[in-house]
Amino acid sequence: MIHETRDERAGDAAALLDDWLGLAGYLAQAIAADDVTIDTARAELAAAAAGVAERRALAQAAEVAAIQLGPESPVASLLQWASTQGALAADVA
Repeated sequence: MIHETRDERAGDAAALLDDWLGLAGYLAQAIAADDVTIDTARAELAAAAAGVAERRALAQAAEVAAIQLGPESPVASLLQWASTQGALAADVA
């Protein structure tokens, strides 16, 4: 049986947080370059939030982005939408 230590779980959570911030940053740049629409970017983020751990990290990433980049930043806006509206859509589906 494999046992994860608290440090390993914290590292996994930090990596997941970084993944969300990176994906949202990539999608925000793609929107700015007119490579994707905001609806497509939102759908990508919502689709990636498949499990409880992902949704938890997504909500945390939204908070981090709002604090570090400002709540009106494209990255924070995408993450905030995905953590609220995207999660609601996933619960309905």
